Amino acid sequence: MAGFICVLGIAAPSTLANITETEHLNTEIPVGWIQTVNSANLNLRVNEYLPAESPDPWRQKLSIEALSSNPLPDPIEFVNGWAEQQSQLCYQFDGHPIYSGLENGYPTVVHMLICGKNKQTQKPIVTMIKVIRGNQALYTVTRIWRLETLPLDEAEIAAWSASLGNTSVCDPTLPAHPC
Repeated sequence: MAGFICVLGIAAPSTLANITETEHLNTEIPVGWIQTVNSANLNLRVNEYLPAESPDPWRQKLSIEALSSNPLPDPIEFVNGWAEQQSQLCYQFDGHPIYSGLENGYPTVVHMLICGKNKQTQKPIVTMIKVIRGNQALYTVTRIWRLETLPLDEAEIAAWSASLGNTSVCDPTLPAHPC
């Protein structure tokens, strides 16, 4: 499952200078996945990845975002808003909080959202999302599966949960958030 490490921060292209000055988001990209979106503006950076030779429409997607705003959203409120939006798109919806606390000194939330039947496609969608509020940005790492039927394979959930467990934000200039 593990691929290379994606870093959003000062080591990334200069377009990120307006988003983060010294913070880094470290996360794994699945092996064989290719970047399909790379966009940035003054306060939002978005990278999206799909498996190589992904069907159209895609069945799996990884999205990585860094949002700077003042103030930064609370991670729990952000995920609850995301869940509320998804619930409106589904006939059957369930949200599962997995983790809420501090990781490397930053507020962090992990949730699994299950849309049993999307109103448009009539098919299930499973979303795992990790949100970390850094000092300079709100970081989200989201994996979405468009399925034919539920449940999602437990081994795939476990592998992605482990990957999210390795996702972190750090700041080499601050001892409280070491890289």
